[in-house]
Amino acid sequence: FEESQQLLSEIHDQQRMVGALNNLGNLHSELQLYEQALKYYSQSWQLSEKIGKPFSEPLSNIGNLFFRQGNYQRAVEYYGRALELSKKENNRLDILNTTSNMGEVYVRAGRPKEAQQYLDEALALCKEMQASYFEPQILKSQAANLAAQGKMKEAYQKMLDYDKAKDRIFNEESTRKIA
Repeated sequence: FEESQQLLSEIHDQQRMVGALNNLGNLHSELQLYEQALKYYSQSWQLSEKIGKPFSEPLSNIGNLFFRQGNYQRAVEYYGRALELSKKENNRLDILNTTSNMGEVYVRAGRPKEAQQYLDEALALCKEMQASYFEPQILKSQAANLAAQGKMKEAYQKMLDYDKAKDRIFNEESTRKIA
């Protein structure tokens, strides 16, 4: 990645540089080198703004970093900025992903009302877009949110829905592999 960053810099392809910096952030995040990841995500975001093509993914990724570190307030801040930009660009897949992330961070932060609002919105968008890949995680987050409120019967039902969605995706993937 660093070689590609150097190459892109030399040929002045700033749009691809945005992606390369974001990918370097992903790599460092996977290695749990969070300060370095934050540096690359920030550079990616700043460059995307500089060239007039704001890119929400670095903001979401910064939110993910803060989420992993338990800094839910900062995660919400960056997810919120990413969501705003995704809505402005009408990028429905990013809206779905970020809305789901917002719901999950509110579950972890112990804010069930906000969590449910975002998770319901994410599930509705997931079904509308037929983006079934996201459905199990959203259902699991809804179950956790309900359980945290002591609503065990509803949480159990969400976990049953989660199992069904997960099995459906597994079966679809298995069928594709066989075909």
